[in-house]
Amino acid sequence: MSLDQRRALVDTIAGRLSELGVDELRVLDRIAARLQVGQKQYGELRLDTDTRDWTEEALQEALDLSVYLAIKGAR
Repeated sequence: MSLDQRRALVDTIAGRLSELGVDELRVLDRIAARLQVGQKQYGELRLDTDTRDWTEEALQEALDLSVYLAIKGAR
């Protein structure tokens, strides 16, 4: 992605953000914070070169969530 394309995308996102409510912004802030954690741990997300099976990744995360919720319910 070129610098001009990146700037245009940032401007588009900023426009969308300006129309959202406070709680919606809080949700997006949590997602952005999580992306930053992933970036620090694994490097920048590059969809054009990342060969992970995203369906399998999502399944594994969903299974982990099930375990965490079951543990919470067992306490």
